[in-house]
Amino acid sequence: MSPSLNPTPGGETLLVWGASSSVGSNAVQLATASGYAVIATASPATMTWFETSAPH
Repeated sequence: MSPSLNPTPGGETLLVWGASSSVGSNAVQLATASGYAVIATASPATMTWFETSAPH
């Protein structure tokens, strides 16, 4: 799967550990744009930022 503005769900799930970091947030964005279902983790200290800034 490759990134797209209109991704087609591929039935695959990706776990991104540390999704509020710069690398993690990019991984979430690319995976979402590629059609993956994403499960993301973030520390309690960054959870507020993550909930308001991460793609939904």
